[in-house]
Amino acid sequence: MLFPCPRQSWAIRLTVSLSLFLPLNSFADSITGAIQYSESQPVAPLIPRSQFAGSASIKNETLSPNGQFLSYIRKKSSYSELWIVDLAKGQHRLLLAAKTMEQAFWSTDSSFVFVQNNDGISGIDVTPNAFAHLITEIDESKDQYFYGVDSSHNQAIIISEKNLKTQQHQLLRVTVDGAKEVLYADKKRVLDYLLDDSGQLIFIKQIGEKGADLYDFRSKSAKLLKHCDWYDNCSLQSFDGLKNTLLVKARFTQDLTSLFAINTITQKTQLVHQDPKQRFDLTKVYYDKDDEARLALYQDEFISQYGLDSVAEKQLRKFQQQLDPFTEAHTVWVFKPSANFKVWLALDISSNKSQRRLFVFNHSKNSLSQPLSPIYAEMKDEKNYIQSQHLASKVAVNYTTSDGMQQFGYLTLPLGRKISEVPLVVKPHGGPWSRVTGNYDPLTQLIANRGYAVFEPNFRASTGMGRHYVISAKQDFGKGRVQQDILDGLHYLLSQGVGDKTQLAIHGHSFGGFSTLTALTFTPDLFKVGIAGAPPSDMAQSVKLISQQPQNDSDLIGKYSIQQLSLNPDDKNAMLRFYHKSPDAHWQNIKQPLYIIAGGRDPKVAVARVKDFSIRLQQAQKPISLLVDNLEGHSPERDIAREGYMYVLEKALATHLNGVYEERLSPKLITYLQRNLIIDINAIKPK
Repeated sequence: MLFPCPRQSWAIRLTVSLSLFLPLNSFADSITGAIQYSESQPVAPLIPRSQFAGSASIKNETLSPNGQFLSYIRKKSSYSELWIVDLAKGQHRLLLAAKTMEQAFWSTDSSFVFVQNNDGISGIDVTPNAFAHLITEIDESKDQYFYGVDSSHNQAIIISEKNLKTQQHQLLRVTVDGAKEVLYADKKRVLDYLLDDSGQLIFIKQIGEKGADLYDFRSKSAKLLKHCDWYDNCSLQSFDGLKNTLLVKARFTQDLTSLFAINTITQKTQLVHQDPKQRFDLTKVYYDKDDEARLALYQDEFISQYGLDSVAEKQLRKFQQQLDPFTEAHTVWVFKPSANFKVWLALDISSNKSQRRLFVFNHSKNSLSQPLSPIYAEMKDEKNYIQSQHLASKVAVNYTTSDGMQQFGYLTLPLGRKISEVPLVVKPHGGPWSRVTGNYDPLTQLIANRGYAVFEPNFRASTGMGRHYVISAKQDFGKGRVQQDILDGLHYLLSQGVGDKTQLAIHGHSFGGFSTLTALTFTPDLFKVGIAGAPPSDMAQSVKLISQQPQNDSDLIGKYSIQQLSLNPDDKNAMLRFYHKSPDAHWQNIKQPLYIIAGGRDPKVAVARVKDFSIRLQQAQKPISLLVDNLEGHSPERDIAREGYMYVLEKALATHLNGVYEERLSPKLITYLQRNLIIDINAIKPK
């Protein structure tokens, strides 16, 4: 998120802060406690996979800056609706219905809502009987980008657009009537920016040598303020003109992303706030209407939030106390204040909530409300609703790898089962430069509901835990250190009494799919079955494919980052070494059943290479099934595609681990599977 410069000064504080969520006492205790709790519960009923496959009915819950309204997007079967609630009156009003609706953003004056969809940015006034209209098209393939709401203007947004005549990238202010004002133009695109109170550009970030550069634009000629290397996002936050102090969310010389202040005269930096646990990157800072930094959020094992001043800490503590009657052992709250910090919302994003709960607290009136309660009551009759008591909670687990590195991941246990006897499914995340969080995940819950324990490791290369955690992978993918991390975590859990070591499976998507192929190739006797979604069989080829795609300015940083984190696709020797550690070079080793799911329009993993790998296995009479949906990309988007994906997953696990699955198939799903299962030696295609 981008922030304008402040209207008042603020003091730099290294705060002693209040955490609003504390993880369970220790990783050993959490595993033991989780086992005891799970075994004491009744067995959950078999939940229809369509309920897991359906996307969330309510999303993007957002307070207006003045705290008067709450907006939310409600997804229907074939379209979405934008609603607002007058919090004082409790009245819900439909503003807009559209086929696609990604996010909604409030104007600074709280009287207009901008809506992001496939076509671009539309908008609608919140007054009754207003009509929505398209404000500007946004197409990244044409070098058009939406940056956010212009907080220096009552009703405007900021975009970047390439002028085809001059070939320059223009940073533009666009008002609700579609009028555009050029704020800056250059051959290099502005990646980040700050405006002053009058709406003038004062700081920008642009592509630089192997990274990005921060420029001070307050004088006639731009002044280079700071260079940020390829792994430092350096997000511009706010500026105090009285103290010549610029706030930046960055790493600089630190391992962790933190909040820093730069003196624009001396160019010296000072740490403002960093994770008190010294483990996790700063995720987000909330600012008030005067652009004072008030609240810091860290996505650690779950969520921790810290007040950056005594007033914000008291507000956090008070809201938490108000929520005590609604807080359970594994409840995870995210707190979001309005711009005036008078009204706050809290979202329950616990791993066992398929639809999160929402509370609003008005500090001025000392009142707690649940404005979406009527909507939640309606949703209980909808197909996507799942009762939370039938869902399992994620537990954060810490462990030491075989080379001594401290890592962590998540464990989800099935309800009402003897945990030492249940099958255990390892579920590596995609990326690999991403991470698993403690949030609700439908695939994880589906697996747990079918009676399996699920382990989701944050192996080295995972993000959010500092620079060292990422780069310590040292390009050692395939048969190497990263895969060993995953196996080390698995063996640690087995040693703690989690799972039957003779009943193991592995499932992942994207890089997780690559890890699945790697496991079946290089540890062919460990897992009884592997299910791989969008899997590159040779990671080097996927890096090469991504590198050959059209590049914009920000992609150049990404391309350089990939070269540093994995390999340079132009280095033939490196490509060859990478290949020899890949499943593609040793596919003959695979002997356990393998199920692959791919999208025909995948821009990251070439479907032709997925088919080639699968055909080799088929011709060698290896136990392979391949589903290719030619209408999908890297990940399934349509409900029927997600349900088909889940059917293959649960059927494969049930077949090879003697588990349960939903045997009923709708006629639509039968047709889908018959059409898209193109190789099926494992014989899961319905007759």
